[in-house]
Amino acid sequence: MDKKILDKVIVALDFSEEKRALEIVDILNNEIKIFKIGLELFLSCGPKIIEKVKAKDKEVFLDLKLHDIPNTVKKALSNLIEYDIFMTTVHALGGRNMLREAKNTIIEVAEKKNKKRPLIIAVTLLTSLEDEDLKELGIQGKLEDEVLKLAKISKEEGIDGVVSSPLELPILKKMYQNKLIFITPGIRKGFIPGDDQKRKLSLKEAISEGANYVVVGRQITLANDPQKALYDLLD
Repeated sequence: MDKKILDKVIVALDFSEEKRALEIVDILNNEIKIFKIGLELFLSCGPKIIEKVKAKDKEVFLDLKLHDIPNTVKKALSNLIEYDIFMTTVHALGGRNMLREAKNTIIEVAEKKNKKRPLIIAVTLLTSLEDEDLKELGIQGKLEDEVLKLAKISKEEGIDGVVSSPLELPILKKMYQNKLIFITPGIRKGFIPGDDQKRKLSLKEAISEGANYVVVGRQITLANDPQKALYDLLD
């Protein structure tokens, strides 16, 4: 298996139970080096789950999608520095001032505490949204135009990368290749019951379109054999 491709795969630990999350880390120990901890697991287990995943010599992508007034985001990120995470997320829709405060805080606090700063990634538009959803919210532009606009603001404020669906990767790559890190969920192969991802591609399609990292969850973690499911996605 191509190690370069495996290094781009982040497995999402979308569980409420610590035991099952850590089992997945062990099962995929030889293949995956970065695991995503999102709201479900973080709220269920607390920050200690970060330490337990890192204790297995893995990197943590802490995906809390912070979206609040700049001062609140500043204080939250100041605390997250303590956990030595690889990268974390804020919502680009929080606006320019929030993004600027987030990046400045990450740099200042990491230097003050002599820690390696995590990458800070801006979420553009959720992969569960489509054009009709934006219209209902009063956003009249096309979805990909909104993603590009949010990526532009994020780049201008020094954010390291953006999260988008794989369908926006071609236009993002054209504008910001080697200037932003591209992370994409919405990786699918076949049907998943209860799937709420609307803008999606296969894993290899997303990588070929320019994704630096792809986030995969249920197709691997809910499989009877997660390791086999991972290789099936790569096939």
